[in-house]
Amino acid sequence: MIKSIADLQTMSAEEIEAVRKSINLRGYYYAGVKKMGQQEGMNLDEYNQWKALPATNTCRTCKGTGKFKKPERSVGTIHASSAHSCVRRLYYDVEGSERPRNTISAELQITFAMGHAIHDVVQKALHTALPGEFEDELHVDLDEAFVCGSHTDGVANLSQARVLLEIKSIGKEFDTLTKPKPEHLIQAVAIYARALDVPFISFLYVSKSWPHSVKEFVVTYDEIHFTRWWKKKGALVEAAIESGQPPIADATKEDCAACPYSYFCPQKI
Repeated sequence: MIKSIADLQTMSAEEIEAVRKSINLRGYYYAGVKKMGQQEGMNLDEYNQWKALPATNTCRTCKGTGKFKKPERSVGTIHASSAHSCVRRLYYDVEGSERPRNTISAELQITFAMGHAIHDVVQKALHTALPGEFEDELHVDLDEAFVCGSHTDGVANLSQARVLLEIKSIGKEFDTLTKPKPEHLIQAVAIYARALDVPFISFLYVSKSWPHSVKEFVVTYDEIHFTRWWKKKGALVEAAIESGQPPIADATKEDCAACPYSYFCPQKI
């Protein structure tokens, strides 16, 4: 079993490729979701017995404490999901003195809700197909990348390897997608896998359109993803934090339009 990034160094390229090709979280997803879809109701006696039982399942949100606090996006950190963004935005995220402001349209709120629902179904399916061998929403800290308080979609402990899961819901691009998007490689390989020491990464792209088909791309951890990101983004943020001078923006017009700091940034397009 290839459990860690260090394990990759002890294996031949042929052995690593054989393991990579054997990873099939897409298959586990379909197996789990099929089992989840098989339902049978209770009769009246069974239902009355069920009502009398105390609650025993652990809440996924409060972890069984019985208390809930609405989560807030972490402050003073780079968020892995936006690590590809404008370097000046990343600086503002880490520096943390100004509040980020977003206006989320009704259409985008529905899009986000669909994405959350898809993530929930996939995670539950993998719990069903891999009982005790799948963990979701793992906490991610990577101090060297200014990342604190991020969360990855999950890690599966398969017989042959540990595999990091990254779920992406996707629209009209689904049909033409042939490999993971560059920004997703930064998020999942350069940051999540590095932080959690996971040697393989499975990207599950789920179509938002019926019949919600799934594509899987499995990649082997490669430090080059972090090295490139650090040279282009991380090192500039580090230098700016040390000097107290924000870096020069490298955003596109579209990036600027969606940036939560555009309301005060002097370099907005």
